[in-house]
Amino acid sequence: MERLKLANFTGLRLPAVLLLLFTVGCGKKEIKPPPPPPDERLLEILSSPSIKRGDLVYLFEKFLGKNLLHPFPDGKLHPEEPVNRVCFAIELLRIVVEHGLPAVPEDTIEIKDITPEFYAYLPVKLVVGSGLMELKNGLFLPFEPLSGADAVNSIKKLKELWEK
Repeated sequence: MERLKLANFTGLRLPAVLLLLFTVGCGKKEIKPPPPPPDERLLEILSSPSIKRGDLVYLFEKFLGKNLLHPFPDGKLHPEEPVNRVCFAIELLRIVVEHGLPAVPEDTIEIKDITPEFYAYLPVKLVVGSGLMELKNGLFLPFEPLSGADAVNSIKKLKELWEK
C-alpha cells in the first residue's frame, strides 16, 4: 500500500519535475521554427532577363495579394506573352489611376530616348517621374524586355504607394 502511494505521488510530481528540468536545462534559448523554404518561382523571376505576363500575375498576387493585370481584349491574360518596359509602364499607370494612388511625378526628369510624339510618352514620363520605374543611363528602353528584378522593384514601390 505504501508503495502505491509513492507511485501516485511520484506520478503527480513527474510532469512538474520534467518541466522544471526542461526549462532550466534549456536556459533561455528559444525554440524557433525552421525558416520557410525559399520561394523558387520568385528566385527564378528575379534572375530572369525577361518575364511573361503570367510572372506578373504571380508577382502582383505575391506582393499585393491580388492580380491587378488586365486581360487582353479577348478576355484572356495570355500568361506566356512576353512583357516589355513600355507595356508595363502603361499597366502601372492604369493601376495608379484606377485605384487613386498618390503618385506625384517629378516634371524635371529627362528621358533621352522618348519624345513627346511617342505614343506612350505620358505614361512613361509619369511612371518614371513618380519613381515606379527607373531609367538606365538616362534611357527608358521602351521595347526592351522587362526583367524580373525591375518588375519586382516596381511592384514593391507600387505596394508602398498602396499602403500610404
